[in-house]
Amino acid sequence: MYEDNKELEKLSINAAEITDLQQRANYYRDNIIPYMAKVRASADELELITAKKY
Repeated sequence: MYEDNKELEKLSINAAEITDLQQRANYYRDNIIPYMAKVRASADELELITAKKY
């Protein structure tokens, strides 16, 4: 999950370099949002194996 976070940070940096707003929005749609869903799925799995008191 740590590596996924680093990759998401790289994607965010790439997005910030895009000056055209429509192209930046498309980049978010095509790259960042799907990657965030992947990270979220990993986090959801971890929640299932973590004790309820945490």
